[in-house]
Amino acid sequence: MMKGVILLLAGVAADTCSLFEIADGSCGQSDLDCAYTKYAKAAEPGLADGTCADQGYTVQTGTQTKTYPIIGDIVITTYSHGIGAEESCSLFEIADGSCGQSDLDCAYTKFAKAAEPGLADGTCVDQGYTVQTGTQTKTYPIIGDIVITTYSQGSPATNTLASVSGSYTGRVIGIIKITMDFDGDSTVNAFISVIGQEDISCPTEQYAEENGVITFTNIAADGDCFGEALRGQGKDVSQYTIDINADGTLTFHSDGYPNLKMTKDALAVAAVSGSYTGRVIGIIKITMDFDGDSTVNAFISVIGQEDISCPTEQYTEENGVITFTNIAADGDCFGEALRGQGKDVSQYTIDINADGTLTFHSDGYPNLKMTKDSLNKFFLA
Repeated sequence: MMKGVILLLAGVAADTCSLFEIADGSCGQSDLDCAYTKYAKAAEPGLADGTCADQGYTVQTGTQTKTYPIIGDIVITTYSHGIGAEESCSLFEIADGSCGQSDLDCAYTKFAKAAEPGLADGTCVDQGYTVQTGTQTKTYPIIGDIVITTYSQGSPATNTLASVSGSYTGRVIGIIKITMDFDGDSTVNAFISVIGQEDISCPTEQYAEENGVITFTNIAADGDCFGEALRGQGKDVSQYTIDINADGTLTFHSDGYPNLKMTKDALAVAAVSGSYTGRVIGIIKITMDFDGDSTVNAFISVIGQEDISCPTEQYTEENGVITFTNIAADGDCFGEALRGQGKDVSQYTIDINADGTLTFHSDGYPNLKMTKDSLNKFFLA
């Protein structure tokens, strides 16, 4: 059983492939579903397998979106060689006790300052803000996507401890789900559910944090809830730790499974509002319009099949995964339409991604990335 789980997890990681092309002193890279690479190479013969970093192009200079038949929208990230004063410039802004810094092509700094008048030349470190607290991405006309890294003043230990509060979840649907709910007094409500094994639930597990790594204080001791449960499954408890990442996520380390990324549950809940669309032009289009009262206007159009339109489909969100509440019930709009097409309705779920996009899972089609319609309109205008 363990071997099967590992193979499935490895398959998840292998879905994305990188292609690059070098022209006019710049390298453009796209990361897309491996199933579509052959179509991308047919559309752009200069593309090759690999990343720009492998070719020595390491400084991100911008992004653009292109639309291709079959593939749909592809985001191309451009890079330049090395870091030079004439290529990369840093801008910063201090507000509400935090410093935000962006490193971008010097040619675009004037546009960035026009869009954000509070920006100034320089780095956050030069202003005494030395502890990285997170990142966010904003999109601007002309410039494209800009990554903003935020910093605070003070010691790394203080800021890292503050980052672990509330509930974090990581999962591979149908295989494993881990939830860690930190209550702020050095105890965590630890829950692990793995297919084929008894669930582990330890509501008051002691933990310690040092230098960005969380350990379970008493896991090696006899009688410890978490330790006893894991030893009962034949696990090496010394391998169970959690890394605190700079982007606010956690990485769960264990015995027998690949590392699992965990995101804060509150961030995932806030991400679903409004209309999201994913498409492969000429083949499939999916729109999900979330109205905020646990119903979604669900629309699927696939070439050669009757359109599916369910304006008030019930949904549930838990730990960053959206499920269709009544899809298995007789008379449910979405479920009946999919069963009429011979589909397995249990495979229809939506992941909420850390970057604000969604990933639509279905029966018979590759996973489809969905972006908020306001972003689609900006790029495709």
